[in-house]
Amino acid sequence: MSELLFGKALNWTCWDNRQVLTTQLNAVLVAWAAGQAVKARLNRVDKLEDYGLALAKQPVGLAAWALWSDEALEPLCLSLAAAREPPHPPLCVCYVAPELAQCIAILCEAGAQIVISQLPSLESALAKALPGVRLSNHGFHPLTGGLWERLPWSEVDDL
Repeated sequence: MSELLFGKALNWTCWDNRQVLTTQLNAVLVAWAAGQAVKARLNRVDKLEDYGLALAKQPVGLAAWALWSDEALEPLCLSLAAAREPPHPPLCVCYVAPELAQCIAILCEAGAQIVISQLPSLESALAKALPGVRLSNHGFHPLTGGLWERLPWSEVDDL
C-alpha cells in the first residue's frame, strides 16, 4: 500500500506559552517518528481553556502541558483530567518549571503519566513510552488526510 495514502501518524498537541517544551518535544518526536516511518503532527493549543476542544477535534496519541506559574495549576489539572477520559486517552506529558517542583505529585494525581522538571530528561522518559502511543491511520496527502478514519474499516490496523 502507498505510504502516502495509508501511512501512520502520531498526532500530538501541546500547551506551552513559552514554546520551550514544544520545541524540545518536537525534536524528540520528529527523530522518533523518522525511525518508525511515522509522521509526527503537532496541533498547537494557544489557550489552556481550548485544550478540550483540540482533543475533541483531532484524536491525539500524546498530549503535553508546560506549567510555568502556579496560577495555571488548577486549569491545567482540569484539562489533564479531561484528556484522560476514555475511549482513547493519550499519553500525557507535563513539564514543570524547576521552581514549581512541589506540583509534580498534583499533576501525577490529575493523570499525567510523565512529569519532568528538567528538559534534558524528556528524551529518556519518552523512549520507553513512545512505542505504546496510539497512532492514527491518517494518510499524508492533503486530499485524503482524515478520510481513512471516517471509513467503517478504519480501526483495522493490518490492512
